[in-house]
Amino acid sequence: MRTRWWAPSACTTPVPSPSYLNYGINGNDLNWRGEIDGFVREVKKEKVAQIMNDNVLYVQPDEPVMAVLDRMIKNRIRRISVVDGGKLVGVIYMSDIFYHLFSE
Repeated sequence: MRTRWWAPSACTTPVPSPSYLNYGINGNDLNWRGEIDGFVREVKKEKVAQIMNDNVLYVQPDEPVMAVLDRMIKNRIRRISVVDGGKLVGVIYMSDIFYHLFSE
């Protein structure tokens, strides 16, 4: 018979979270309701053209994968559109590139 190194009764005592995990914020002290409602009201008034990014980065299907990865890293983006002849033909994700590189 093996001896347990811990006693089950010791695990029933609640252990307070370390103070550095909550950054001094008590969830009961926060009043999110008014802030979220105001934000939602403002967003409902806006059109896509007001909030979209019109500086669209894209790649062509025949570009080298490592060049695309380099551009994604430099621009801090995780996905990029693939355009051929002015037509969107797909989207490539950084995770797709890493999967392809490390699966072989």
